[in-house]
Amino acid sequence: MRLNVVKTFVGPRHEGACFKAAGFRYLGLTQGRGRHAPNGVGRRSRKKVFAYELVPT
Repeated sequence: MRLNVVKTFVGPRHEGACFKAAGFRYLGLTQGRGRHAPNGVGRRSRKKVFAYELVPT
């Protein structure tokens, strides 16, 4: 199995400048539900999602 994409989440207090400088693409915001939200209600802070596509060697 090959790893094709790396993703990361950035909290609302930060801009993600280091990820932007490293070539990560900004994908948007999470819904703020958290990992174990049983009913899909957003009660956590929304985070920025960045992804980096790995180049196959």
